[in-house]
Amino acid sequence: MRVEWSDFARDDLDDLVRYISRDSAFYARRIGQKVVLATRRLKEFPESGRMIPEVDDNRSAKSSCKAIA
Repeated sequence: MRVEWSDFARDDLDDLVRYISRDSAFYARRIGQKVVLATRRLKEFPESGRMIPEVDDNRSAKSSCKAIA
């Protein structure tokens, strides 16, 4: 199983970390790390992520790659 971040998801995470860092650099880094670690769990537990409505269920179930949207 391979997990890929979409450009949109990567930008959103960067924006979130940047926003939080205006108040606390510590918590901004912590949130960013927690999000990244949570997505790494998808390698072991691929069904734990949310299904993307735009993706055909049959195709995504057979795929060895999960997108982070």
